[in-house]
Amino acid sequence: MNTTQDSGSNYTTHTHTGSGGYISPWDFFNRKPVGYFFESNLHSNFGIYVRITPYIGLAYFDGADDGTYNTPTGAFNLASGAYPNLYTGSSEYGNYVQANPIVLANHSWHTPPWYTHELAVFSKEDHCPINNVNIGYNFNLQTVKLDIINNNLVQPVTTLGYGITPAPPAGTNAESQLLTQYGKVMYYKIEFGWDAYNFNPDDTYYALALEADPTADPGEWTNLSVTDSFNGDLYYHSGGAVTQEIVVDAPNLFINNTIMKKAGIGNAFPTSFGLRYFETRGDNLWDWGCFMHPAPACPGFLVCTGVNVHIRFY
Repeated sequence: MNTTQDSGSNYTTHTHTGSGGYISPWDFFNRKPVGYFFESNLHSNFGIYVRITPYIGLAYFDGADDGTYNTPTGAFNLASGAYPNLYTGSSEYGNYVQANPIVLANHSWHTPPWYTHELAVFSKEDHCPINNVNIGYNFNLQTVKLDIINNNLVQPVTTLGYGITPAPPAGTNAESQLLTQYGKVMYYKIEFGWDAYNFNPDDTYYALALEADPTADPGEWTNLSVTDSFNGDLYYHSGGAVTQEIVVDAPNLFINNTIMKKAGIGNAFPTSFGLRYFETRGDNLWDWGCFMHPAPACPGFLVCTGVNVHIRFY
């Protein structure tokens, strides 16, 4: 783990493997508000709308898989029935709750105007921005958040707000409160369309919010012996500067999986809208996100203290 320097910059990270192959903002023992940044100029450049749906689960291993989630701030009885999406009766881990789908586009010329092509979703107080998000003219004017309770309504709700069919299982208040403190986005569903309301089912894909390869740093990761609801094998960070962060074994997940897509320009995939690809980051080297979180005090990535996760579409 490195919280001061990497490649000459001073962005804050938490899980940072020795190989440098995985950098993320999550640490069970030093939780900070994590910002989520979404960028897509596909609408402005090509008329292509992106609809992205976050899947949120527990970010950390608490030391046991026994139905009680023990945290630095207290214990949560997942087996109580109040956490039906996160606890299926067999494991605390590998189960996710969908947040609202978010349409990424630039409608700044509409009345009323809305634009989510450069969207920053973060909270000054909460580890995961499910409820209390910061609103800003140039980063989140429409109050987009990772809402798991009203998760059938497409965001921005103030200008779109239509329901999706079938509606996903709604999160509970207890799940929302727990994930606000100890959750993270593990996966995204990605859809493409020619307008904000209609998305081609044949152009639906999935992606990891960040990709980890536990085999690159075998001394830092321990296999949880749990397969998640996307058929991914789960590991937790257990070596070096331990963070307890849970990740998916990305290389294994991608084997013979045609709808789960890899990040990077070299992994462009064919769609009805041409070859498309995306990139992800778990640091602040993409300076726009750093300026937004924390805003406005952060003067740039060289001295940024915010912790952020990014996805950018091309």
